[in-house]
Amino acid sequence: MFVVLALSSCKITQQYKQPLVKTDSLYRSVNTTDTTNIADMPYTQLFKDANLQAILREAISNNNDLKVAIGRIKEAAANLRQSKAAFLPTLSVEPEYTRQKVSAAQGGSLGIYPSNSYEILGSASWEVDIWGKLKSSKKAALASLLQSDAYKRYVQTQVISDVATDYYNLLAYDKQLAITIETVENRKEDVETNKALKQANMSSINEASVAQSEANRYSAEVTIPDL
Repeated sequence: MFVVLALSSCKITQQYKQPLVKTDSLYRSVNTTDTTNIADMPYTQLFKDANLQAILREAISNNNDLKVAIGRIKEAAANLRQSKAAFLPTLSVEPEYTRQKVSAAQGGSLGIYPSNSYEILGSASWEVDIWGKLKSSKKAALASLLQSDAYKRYVQTQVISDVATDYYNLLAYDKQLAITIETVENRKEDVETNKALKQANMSSINEASVAQSEANRYSAEVTIPDL
């Protein structure tokens, strides 16, 4: 068995260093003391409405874009594991088994007897990362994983934002519809009151007053289909 070991002391590649960027005091008269980021808060803390929480859970579980994002994370994680495994030596073992019959002419005693032979072949290889290819691949895989995770969080945040916005819009429309229906009923009573007063020959109530009350009623009714 021969073992070949090669070591290199020269540094071929240089490690990338992110430039230092000063971000303090970029805006005048702004002092940030809040350490809580809304993007890091679970939606169960952000929204206390139990119905909305149930809808958000369903949306997150069934959104196709979010499923694709989660699939990208799994793919990137697998690539990262593969890039880490490239630093380890590769071992392979191949067992072999041979069975043959040996006659008396070939050394057997009486008649023909079977002969069994076993053999195990093994090999090992290890790639020395002299040029930094494996290390660069590992960094790229890690960056891809972080990118996929950030994309997943972006998609989930967008889903939560859209669902919550539509939910509260619907609540507002429902409330507005209820108020409008109540307004229509009140204006119907106003129309009937004006008609009764006109029939009673009240001097302050005339046909124009009745028409105005009916117009007010119809102006409220016409908004109901849109709501």
